[in-house]
Amino acid sequence: MTNEQSDGPLRRYLRTFDDQLIPKDIPSSLPLLDELRRDRPFREVFAGVDALFVQHHLAPLVPRVKGMSGEGLDLKRCWFVDVPYSTNDQVRQRLIELVHQENHWPEPFDDPLKPYAVNQMRRVERVLEAIADRATPRRLLVLDDGAYFTRSLARLLKRRPSLATAFEGACIVEQTTYGDRYLRASGQQTLRSLRMPAVSIARCETKLRFESHFIGASVSRAILKTLSSSHGA
Repeated sequence: MTNEQSDGPLRRYLRTFDDQLIPKDIPSSLPLLDELRRDRPFREVFAGVDALFVQHHLAPLVPRVKGMSGEGLDLKRCWFVDVPYSTNDQVRQRLIELVHQENHWPEPFDDPLKPYAVNQMRRVERVLEAIADRATPRRLLVLDDGAYFTRSLARLLKRRPSLATAFEGACIVEQTTYGDRYLRASGQQTLRSLRMPAVSIARCETKLRFESHFIGASVSRAILKTLSSSHGA
């Protein structure tokens, strides 16, 4: 089967894809995740680990965290760092209600005059310090933006090298192309020195072949919607 033939269903779906139909409210569940858990029970796969979520705080995050909790993840041993420009306040509040732990989030970053990159890195570092100071350390699972974690950890260890043992053997997941490039280049030294395995979802087939189509569709339709509303004003 050629790529053109295999892309047929994708092209047909894109013609009817409407990002306005994507729910903005927090869903009670994620059907694909529910089906995966039914067909391939993980049997407490997340038991005995701590988790750090460095990612967009959007509606699907809540049922995903709940699903992981159903597979053994202790919600009281979860930490979160949002990406400020996409944070959904309703999602943040719901996660706080689920976890019931102080110092598991950085303060909201809502000052448009502060330099973004530097202050976001500091927000990650503050959460890493809280993780390092936990009373009973367990192996850490870092989800989504492993590069932000790795880069922030390298900066933090320059000031507090004694914290290295708290993060040794952490497992990292990276979902962005930018983060994948960082981990393959600048992040290698930190990964090797702390023996931290990394999985790059950014290079998986679905990300490479499918995601960009839907991002492009959303962007182009948002532009058309803005142009249409401005002409009508």
